[in-house]
Amino acid sequence: MVARRTPFAGLRWLAVITACAFLAEPHASCGVSDWVLYENHEVGLTFRHPSGLRVREGGEAVRAGIDAEAVIEVVSGQPATIVLRFIIEPFKSDPSQPRALESLRRGCRSYSDLIIDGRRGLVCVRCGRAACSWSVHLAQPLHCWILSLTREANLGRNPPAPHDGRFPILSILRTVHFDSGLRRP
Repeated sequence: MVARRTPFAGLRWLAVITACAFLAEPHASCGVSDWVLYENHEVGLTFRHPSGLRVREGGEAVRAGIDAEAVIEVVSGQPATIVLRFIIEPFKSDPSQPRALESLRRGCRSYSDLIIDGRRGLVCVRCGRAACSWSVHLAQPLHCWILSLTREANLGRNPPAPHDGRFPILSILRTVHFDSGLRRP
């Protein structure tokens, strides 16, 4: 007996192959419990990241340039690709800088919401002359900007919102926790 091919036979095989590939390769959303824990007690920030990435904290010169309390970067490789940059309390001495998410929307080409640590964050897409990029803005419990300097996050006129691709950006963001009890006075 000869098996008949149906139009859906190829789709079934594609689904099986895709499922097997997903299970065979490590995926960002799988196994975050074995990721490295980063804690910064000065600003009360914790998150997890894969062991293949490293964290570096911006020195005084970096922080002074944007008047930030802290600049924390998750980086990969040599030369370093900045996968995520956390800017804690940017422009802290300038009260004219907008802090409310509603006022930050005005400068966005497009925007959406993203929940981080149980709080609403604003994903803002801004465009320059050559490309667009996204950034995440949190107003509580700290004023915090999160951005990526990867190629994926800065390509073309319609960059994808934070997602897991070459780097597990969205999975890292889902592990972010702000704890005012950790903050040193």
